[in-house]
Amino acid sequence: MICRFTVFYTTLLLSSSFFSAYADEIANATTSINSLTVGAVTQVAPSYSGSNHSKLSMLPVIQAHHGEFFFDSVKGIGYDLQGPAGFYIEQTIGYDLGRADINSEWRDGDNQLKGLGTIKSTVNTSLTIGYQTTDWLAAEAMMTAPLTDSQGARYQTTFKGGLWQNTNNTISFEADLLFGSHTYMNTFYGVNSQQSQKSAFREYTAAGGMYAQSAYIDWTHKLTEHWGTDWSVGYTYLNDKAADSPIVNQRNDISTIFVITYTF
Repeated sequence: MICRFTVFYTTLLLSSSFFSAYADEIANATTSINSLTVGAVTQVAPSYSGSNHSKLSMLPVIQAHHGEFFFDSVKGIGYDLQGPAGFYIEQTIGYDLGRADINSEWRDGDNQLKGLGTIKSTVNTSLTIGYQTTDWLAAEAMMTAPLTDSQGARYQTTFKGGLWQNTNNTISFEADLLFGSHTYMNTFYGVNSQQSQKSAFREYTAAGGMYAQSAYIDWTHKLTEHWGTDWSVGYTYLNDKAADSPIVNQRNDISTIFVITYTF
């Protein structure tokens, strides 16, 4: 069982890790070097990282592969190179929707954040270096940095692999450690003096470093030669660097995604 998974869980915030994890599962289910997959995804997730409110989102899915190059409606455009001895590298240029301080159907946001202002949407780049340790286990390190705004970088170490597989089904897992620079942490979890005056939140300065752990279980099912489904459940635990922020109402986040796809 080769576990070179490419899951959806980016850049849609902390649920962006979840989406990124899912995108990889769809890519893994597509064995052709040249392929086109379309579909629809339904997600139930917190309205922003640390929120005690959940929301339902529905989005289209498009994935196209041509040799080492790909386009992904979640991850962006990029290339995926296989190296010697199980090593591989992936680089993408994508788009992060940022965060609103009001309820939003299409990006992170909640009325609870009123007064904090909007975190701008950004074009970003991600670099992933991975190693396929066995047929069923891979390890990765990823860095994501914005190209159009100074929001800081985030980092992720990942172990992922296959738990069980037959002709039409694959059950896999992913476990992540999430890190953020000082700027990133204060963009998404900090409250400066100006924001504190305009909102109901006390000032808070977040330190950089590891701020969360996450884990996902994914089930990919092949319905026919072209049709398939993917169901994922994810859990994220916020460490003190993030959880101590006044905007965080709960440190335990649970998300679920269901996807139906058609591969040409």
